Amino acid sequence: MGKVLEIKCPDCGPVPIHHGLSKAILIIDWLSTPLNKVSIALTRLVSKIFNGFGIDDIGYIFWLLSKVGLAKVNYVPDDLNSDRAKCIWEAANARGIKVKEIRAFGRTLELFVAEYNGKKLLFEGLPRPKGPHSKGYYWMDNKAQMRAEFIKAGIPVAFGGVAFTFNAAKKVLERVKALHQESLISEKSIGSGFVITKPHIGSRSRHTNIHLETEQDLMRGFKIAKKLSPFVIVEQELAGMVHRAAVLGGKLVAVLRREPPYVVGDGVSTVKQLIVLENENPKRQGPYFHQIPIDEQTEAELVRLGLSYDFIPSLGQTVIVRNNIGRSSGGSNSDVTDLVHPDNKILFEKVATVVGDSIIGIDFIIEDISKSWKEQYPCGVIECNSVPFLDLHHFPLRGKAIDTSSALWDVVWPETKPVL
Repeated sequence: MGKVLEIKCPDCGPVPIHHGLSKAILIIDWLSTPLNKVSIALTRLVSKIFNGFGIDDIGYIFWLLSKVGLAKVNYVPDDLNSDRAKCIWEAANARGIKVKEIRAFGRTLELFVAEYNGKKLLFEGLPRPKGPHSKGYYWMDNKAQMRAEFIKAGIPVAFGGVAFTFNAAKKVLERVKALHQESLISEKSIGSGFVITKPHIGSRSRHTNIHLETEQDLMRGFKIAKKLSPFVIVEQELAGMVHRAAVLGGKLVAVLRREPPYVVGDGVSTVKQLIVLENENPKRQGPYFHQIPIDEQTEAELVRLGLSYDFIPSLGQTVIVRNNIGRSSGGSNSDVTDLVHPDNKILFEKVATVVGDSIIGIDFIIEDISKSWKEQYPCGVIECNSVPFLDLHHFPLRGKAIDTSSALWDVVWPETKPVL
């Protein structure tokens, strides 16, 4: 057997994907846009038929393969499974739900069969209530269409647009810089003069670039995003941190603040000393969180901020030392569910209503989640996920853990309850 090609890409982060394949799939999707409505209708019909047998969508094919010996059935989670799968599996076991996984060629497909009281449900990634998918399920992961739908519904999103050419991207940058200048003159906050670039479909911050201020910056970010997608989202950089909200069954269950690597001053220690101290945190020794790198990228971010490793932050001063929120790069997260302002809770649940789906992960940028979004401009939704990483809420670096996996089963099979 030949060797499996190992993909390495600094712009993909810890979970790289094949650029050519990803781009080809998106191009095919774009070319088939006129057929999308027909395709979705057919998919929903097939889903409805398969659900009559307790089987979900295209997973039915793999179910047949397992019956003829071309796929393997795994009954216990192991190292090949993601943390998300393990959490869902464990929550199911606690309710008396039996779960088995279908694998092909020794690889996990994130494909599972759940059984309870004679009923079966085959799902990919996360279990969903029986029946055809919602219409929003098919567009919530598409950042461009998501933006359009949310703007119509009055849900805040960053100013920007979708660019196929660099000239189109440049127009967004020019408008953002003009808005920023207007804000300086009027003393009214209209946000920063920076933009970000990212592929119009995808997640995990792959090929996303921030702090883009000049045409040279924009060109670099535009080319990097183009490696994954023919279309590039160019939008104003919002103020604050990313807050990941899990809305299940139309109700807000948990909110996690995703944080870039940062330190908090004590008025005595230098930035470098504070990083060393933070890296001694037992939770940063793996497997979920990692130490903050002391390297050229960290130094470059400090220089961008006009600081250095020798800078001594004042007591309580927060210094962000890298711009990547990934845990593998020293990023962290904190549960802030109990701090969410009522207006923000209403907004998150409105997003779920507009999408019309019972399972949704929302990435929302805001400076202070404990204050109303109406008082913090600019803020907004930057991404939605149909298969959110609910496991993140199970293992925060700071704050309480929330069992979002059990909450999901409450939506999927409400008749099940944890076995005491």
